[in-house]
Amino acid sequence: MLNSSPTLTFQAIRGLRQGDSLSPLLFVIGMEYLSRLFRSVEGQYGFHSRCKKTKLSHLCFADDLMLFYKGNVPSVRVLHQCIQAFSNTSRLQANASKVAIYIAGVTSTNRAAIGALTHFPFGSLPFRYLGIPLSSKRLSIAECEQLADRINSRIRG
Repeated sequence: MLNSSPTLTFQAIRGLRQGDSLSPLLFVIGMEYLSRLFRSVEGQYGFHSRCKKTKLSHLCFADDLMLFYKGNVPSVRVLHQCIQAFSNTSRLQANASKVAIYIAGVTSTNRAAIGALTHFPFGSLPFRYLGIPLSSKRLSIAECEQLADRINSRIRG
């Protein structure tokens, strides 16, 4: 209907655009589905050693997703199957230029097998996420001071 009169049908050719007010809601719905996929296979993978107590397997923030799993092939295989199921259902694909696998304390054999399974590139630790250095080790005092100085300067400004 257009101005209370029937019109010809039309074919929608564009989806959501960046900045669309529905985008955050759709992201939350999509990540809820992915979270349920991960929970459905919870006994089939190993948690990262530092995430085992809290059973933390992933974090979703803004339009980013971080996955924390044990660095062995069976765990990564289950994780990869969940991502494939999500991709097949939602028709969303991981952006290969923005994806990286960060591994610490894994043998070169496991690293090669994980790379062959996922076909994602490997990143190196430490790296920065939202201005905060992320590492497999504790942050040094210098890194914490740098972050505290930035926060203090924003508060003063």
